Amino acid sequence: ARKPTPVAPPSTSSKVSKGSTMASEGVPSRGKASIAQMPVVRANSGKSDQDVDASVKQPTKPPPQQSIDFDARMRELERAHAEETSRLRESLREAERRAKTSAESVIELQERVRALKDENVSEARMLSRMEAHLRRREHEFEVQRELLASQLEAAIYSANERDNEALSRDQEAREEIHAAKMAASEYELNDAQRREFSLKAGWCARYLHRGLDLKIIKSSVHVEEQARFWTEAFGVDVTDEDTHASIARKIDDAIIDDAKKPRLSFAVDTSLIGLQNAPDEDDFMDDSEATKITTPTTTSLPPSRNPSWPKNFRDALRVEIAMRHIIADRTEEHIIISLADIRRTRAMTALSPTSEKPSATAMSAEEIHEFHFRRAWLRFMWARAREANIDVGVSDTREEHWIEVMLVLTDADLTDQSYYKRDAVAVDKALKELRTLSIETRLWLS
Repeated sequence: ARKPTPVAPPSTSSKVSKGSTMASEGVPSRGKASIAQMPVVRANSGKSDQDVDASVKQPTKPPPQQSIDFDARMRELERAHAEETSRLRESLREAERRAKTSAESVIELQERVRALKDENVSEARMLSRMEAHLRRREHEFEVQRELLASQLEAAIYSANERDNEALSRDQEAREEIHAAKMAASEYELNDAQRREFSLKAGWCARYLHRGLDLKIIKSSVHVEEQARFWTEAFGVDVTDEDTHASIARKIDDAIIDDAKKPRLSFAVDTSLIGLQNAPDEDDFMDDSEATKITTPTTTSLPPSRNPSWPKNFRDALRVEIAMRHIIADRTEEHIIISLADIRRTRAMTALSPTSEKPSATAMSAEEIHEFHFRRAWLRFMWARAREANIDVGVSDTREEHWIEVMLVLTDADLTDQSYYKRDAVAVDKALKELRTLSIETRLWLS
């Protein structure tokens, strides 16, 4: 039988190299027995199991000094290996932590990127919709602008056409007015028309002076000139000492005195009778038809006190316009109200406490005189309507009625206030009737 060959103990260098190899391979330390056994296994790796058992049974003892150095070196190696392992493990844990943190950051960034992507997608869609809406609005604005531009051009063109038409109509109207003025200046009034417009001139002068006296009409240069002009046109005599109240009283007296006269008390001036009713020279008239044309010789209207006024149709138009202005300002109503206020003020401010105070309801002399003038005006307007064949039956009755009333109420012996009050109401109704029937307008058109 082959005897087992003794195995030499491993050298220190081989142990160190093997230990460093183990440390580098990351094998943990298992104590001295495991370290001592490892070279034995490596050295006997090529032998049989019997040789290995024999070598284990007969270990060789190293020298004492060499064993001490080996243990110290092994401990140092183990300590270095432990420190290196701890450091590597710490580094590994730190790397794992960093990797985990980086992974979390990557996941968070991915989530943020995904959110930003979704947000960008939604914003892009919104911007796309807004852009499409903006383009649509721009197109609509462009269409609207073109439409408005075309409408504006059409409106400007239409306005220019209207302006041209208006200018042409204005020119035609000016020419017609000029022709009408020329025709009016050549148109002469007949006797009845002169008497009517002379009374209307007195009416205008009377109410202008009365309004200025009662401070109803604001005094101005224009109003003063108008009052003076209509006074001269009526033909009443005025002095420098006369006031507005005295001039109005003179006009009232002249018209009231003429109104108290009976019907047909004034002679007609045949030289001023118009020829509008005369036949043309070429017309044939027999004796029977010629006898039908009669010329009146008397009239109920007083003659004009101013022989030079009115002259023609222009003067008649001027006095008619002046009357319309005074009526539109409601001067008649304001005069009645002002006189009533004056009467009530006088009754309240009576000085003597013992004497009997005047009644606040009794009409004053100014108010009575005011209604005398209105009765006279009613009488003359109905007389003019009768002579112009306007509502012949009604105008005859009204004229006779107001002549009788004038004779009764202007009597100096009449002192009963009830007559004046009742008749004042009747006068207001009669004036309304006169305007309701448009007597003055129909006289103008006749």
